[in-house]
Amino acid sequence: MIKFVKFYALEIYTVISMLALVISGIVGDLSVMQKFVLVYIFLFVLHEWEEMKYPGGFADMIAKMIKVDIDDRIYQIIKN
Repeated sequence: MIKFVKFYALEIYTVISMLALVISGIVGDLSVMQKFVLVYIFLFVLHEWEEMKYPGGFADMIAKMIKVDIDDRIYQIIKN
């Protein structure tokens, strides 16, 4: 059981977090601040996936999806 949890920890965490997000989003009347917290939790889950499953490649993957060359943007920022 411990090996299973260690191997699938990210997936288990993702399922638990998404269930919590869906339930909390559906159940109650949330304030704007509480909705921001839900968005933050979702972004944190995405960050965990980026760190654990796509190390170093997540930014490149997103850049390809939106058709932006990251290298050009970085050099423009550095020059200014």
